[in-house]
This record gives sequence, structure tokens and C-alpha cells, in this order.
Amino acid sequence: MRLQLEEFWHQAEVGLRSTVPTLVTLLFVIICVLPYGVPGLNKVVPLLPVISIYFWSIHRPDLTSLTCHFLIGLFQDAVVGTPIGFSAAIFVGIHAAVHYQRRFFYGKTFVVLWASFALLMVAVSLLSFMIMGLYNLSFVPFSPVFFQCFLTVAFYPLLIRILQWISRAFLRSV
Repeated sequence: MRLQLEEFWHQAEVGLRSTVPTLVTLLFVIICVLPYGVPGLNKVVPLLPVISIYFWSIHRPDLTSLTCHFLIGLFQDAVVGTPIGFSAAIFVGIHAAVHYQRRFFYGKTFVVLWASFALLMVAVSLLSFMIMGLYNLSFVPFSPVFFQCFLTVAFYPLLIRILQWISRAFLRSV
């Protein structure tokens, strides 16, 4: 009986640890949508969930799923007010792009991963800019999109260090 109970707790711990990437990405969504009291900040806040999705899709694809990224994207759309499915499509697209090129990304240096992320962010930002312009049927200012892209790429090194620490601390045995 005691052995079964220990096995149960071990399986529960492994199950909880395997949700860490999803919970971290969800936490980043919440951090991005918090009201900070600075007018216009919500238009240029770095896209922290994109960094998280990129990182986990490269380093722990076994713990991240397309479905979770889709649902997190829907949640972000609901709280931010963007068209439902917009962030979900971006998150799924990033996950799919990284998954498709995972062999290229795996084992590369930090600089290569950062440069690849920067290129991906530029592509995502331009695509988002065009889609939102078409959705609103009006011109959307480009400067907030540019600054958001720049800040997201600039925050990448700091967030990667945090995500690496989380991965070592919580996912070593998973």
C-alpha cells in the first residue's frame, strides 16, 4: 500500500512538473496584460509569451502542445481585446515554425537562436501589422508595432535566462 501511495505521489509530481511550460507561458500573458497605469504601454509591451513559446518549442517540445498554445492564444485575445483567434494563430504559427525547423535550432549557440528569434519576430510583427490593418479597414500606425518588436527582441536574453533556470529547477526529472 505504501509503495502504491509513493508511486501515486511521484506520478502526480511528474504530471505537475510537465505543466510548467504551459503555466509559465500563461503567466507571461497575464504579465503582459496587467494595467501598469502608463498610457499607451499596452501597445508596445514586449510579447513575453512569444519568447516562452519559442524557447519551450525548441528545448522541451515534449511538454508543449499545439493545443495549449492555441488555448493560451485564445485567452490572450479575450483579455487583450484583439480579434478572437488572432493571438492563437500567431502562437500556433510560431510553434509550428519552430517545430518544423527544430533540427536546425537544437544545439545552436545563443546568438544563432537570438538572431533566428529576431527574424521570426520581424515576420510576425509585419504580418500582424497587415492583418490588423485589414481587420480594422484603416491604417494602423507602424511605430507601436516596431517598438513592440524591438522590445520583445531586446527582452529575449533576460527571459531566456529565466526560462533556462526554470527548466533546470523544475524539469530536470521530467
